[in-house]
Amino acid sequence: MDSHKAYLRDMFDHPEEQSGGFMKAFEGDPKVLTDEQFERLVKETRGANKSTGFGRCFAGFKCRMAHLFEPSSCVGLDCENLNINQNEALRWQERHNRIGHKIQQMKELGFYNQNTLARELSDIRAAEKVMRDHNIEFEQFNLGAL
Repeated sequence: MDSHKAYLRDMFDHPEEQSGGFMKAFEGDPKVLTDEQFERLVKETRGANKSTGFGRCFAGFKCRMAHLFEPSSCVGLDCENLNINQNEALRWQERHNRIGHKIQQMKELGFYNQNTLARELSDIRAAEKVMRDHNIEFEQFNLGAL
């Protein structure tokens, strides 16, 4: 519960460091929550959120994405239940670098698995969107390199 409160508090104290649709669902300035409103939000979202370290989904098992978590599809659709904070965005940056390296290795070995490649490319584009949202510098992965 303490971790959950700290995550939510970070969201409302630093909205400029968040991405995804969850923060966009709030009308007005999200920093202007009374203690009572904040505690109600904490209570309502407790148990309805799940984290992978790359973002937190607040839909629980009611997620219309059927709890796809790898969250690349959620990122691409700006899913209203997803929130990504600055620390999670930095993990997307690491992931972008790791996947780019992995695809380069696949190329050098001359071995492409279409299913794996499609998933990896989706993750790379999702990472690029997150990094753009968080003003993290990156070099866009060039498909022509394949």
